[in-house]
Amino acid sequence: MRTSLLALALLMAPVAFVAAERRSEEAVRESVLRLTAGDVPGARDQAQAAVAADPRSAKALQQLARAAAAALDFPAAEQAASRAMEIEGPTPALLCRRSEARAGRGDFSGALADAEKAAGLNPASA
Repeated sequence: MRTSLLALALLMAPVAFVAAERRSEEAVRESVLRLTAGDVPGARDQAQAAVAADPRSAKALQQLARAAAAALDFPAAEQAASRAMEIEGPTPALLCRRSEARAGRGDFSGALADAEKAAGLNPASA
């Protein structure tokens, strides 16, 4: 009996992962829509739900950084962007998001360093 329960759990794990990923993607979409409509608290709540559903989703963390910055919570925006970079690596979009957050909290040298690194990764944007 114990072996069959273990086998069942192993078979169900991918299903649970896909469900969590889907919930996260839906919450990200809802967060984007709410942010576009000017509902910053709702956008932030949905972004937090997306991260809760899939903590390893760089897309969810990037949306949380957007929503936190819109709420003027720059430390949370910086943390979310940094966590996304731990997963996805430093992309120009994530570096720009973290640069914005750092500037918002008064860390102008950090903001400039991120902006310069983003421009170096994508020279056409400089």
